[in-house]
Parts: sequence; structure tokens; C-alpha cells
Amino acid sequence: LFDSTPYSLQKSPCPKHFVALDDETRSIIVAIRGTASIQDAVLDLYCEPKWDSFLGEYAHSGILASAYATLRSVNATLHTAISRYPYYRLVLTGHSLGAGVSLLISMLLQARRRAEREPVNTDKQNGCNQINPNVVPLLPDSVRIY
Repeated sequence: LFDSTPYSLQKSPCPKHFVALDDETRSIIVAIRGTASIQDAVLDLYCEPKWDSFLGEYAHSGILASAYATLRSVNATLHTAISRYPYYRLVLTGHSLGAGVSLLISMLLQARRRAEREPVNTDKQNGCNQINPNVVPLLPDSVRIY
């Protein structure tokens, strides 16, 4: 177990989660809990579609905010785990709210890889911008995302 962040210590819309290592399956696992509190329910209800210029897609605003908050929370832990285990796969999983958050995290990580390979148009008309590398980490090509 690398990281487990209690909800009460967080200052962002981040559901409870943990990062674990499974040597048997050679996996780094980020598990995100589903709706389990009033705060989580508020995130579920905050469902206005929000445009995310990095993804180039609309997303559920509460889940998108939770995805970015969870990424900020696990970023250092993921860097440590990936540097120690560069050929392990990254498994993102969750239930309910956590499933939506893990899906958007996966999309953000894949978008970061694409952004590193292709020039990103910063033209506001096209709705694209650069992502903060301190929020969405660039994973090595050896790490597969599931």
C-alpha cells in the first residue's frame, strides 16, 4: 500500500481512494470509492456538463473536478511507484462515483501522452490548451493504463 488519503484531510472534491501495489499481477492500482457521504452525493448532483479544453470533451462537472483532485492527491505516489516499477501496468478502478472518476483520470492520462507526442494548439478558438504537468503526470510508454 502506497497511499491512502482520508477525505477529512482533503481540501478538494476528492473521493476516498488508495494506491496499492500488486506484485502477483505486476500492477499499480488506484482504487476510488463510490458515493458514501453527503459530500460525495453533492459531487454526483453537480452534473452540469463542463467543457474540458485539455480533453476536448464535455464531462460531468462534479466527476471532472473529482478526477483532477484525485490526480493531484496521487500524483507524487504514482511517480514513486512508476519509477520503482516501470514495467507494471496502471489499473484505475472504482465503483459508482469512483468509476466515473477513474474513467476520466484514464482519459486525462492518455490525453497527456498525446499532448507530449503532438504539438498542442493553444488557439482559444479550437478550445485547446496545455495541461499542468504537476496535475496530470506523463507516464512512461512502458506503463499501460487499464
